[in-house]
Amino acid sequence: MNIAFIPAKHRSRRLPGKNFRIIDNRALWVHARDAALSSKLFDEVVVSTEHDRPPHLCHDSTGVVQVILETCQPCDYVCCIYPSPFIQAKWLTESFSRMNNGIDMVMGVQRYVHHQPLMDLECTPMPEAYQSCGSFYWAEWTALNRERTFYGNNCIGYEIPSEAHIDINTPEDYHEACALYETLQKKNRLPV
Repeated sequence: MNIAFIPAKHRSRRLPGKNFRIIDNRALWVHARDAALSSKLFDEVVVSTEHDRPPHLCHDSTGVVQVILETCQPCDYVCCIYPSPFIQAKWLTESFSRMNNGIDMVMGVQRYVHHQPLMDLECTPMPEAYQSCGSFYWAEWTALNRERTFYGNNCIGYEIPSEAHIDINTPEDYHEACALYETLQKKNRLPV
């Protein structure tokens, strides 16, 4: 059994009401739910707000892993999908297919952009690097329960093109996401 878990609390510290902000006539959490349903990977899709959690799980200091482990029934795999208009069912399906051969966690990552110095100096090329992009995190249930993090020892990344996703945490991110969504819409490159 697989569970999609969408954290959609009303009180966001950095961007109030973030999960309920609208892009293309849908709240951000609805985009995530629709991608989860379209993937056909999940037996259950949980949209979790402060209103359906016990009080001790509603504090800002409570991590999403603790909420998942205390509110969801044990399953084979859980995927934490953060509210975003860019999440694609294809990403969820392809990343899930990598959960084998000792890999028990997969997260959406983007190429890390190295900033070049402002001076005209010859620079040593930087190695390619990746960072979590706050999109989704897959975990095998027993590994998540054991490690209590999505950054476990047997975790790999699934690369998401930087031009196809923005982690929305500030008003500026939201405005940038609105513009990117409109651009992708014009190019017919939106999630299906």
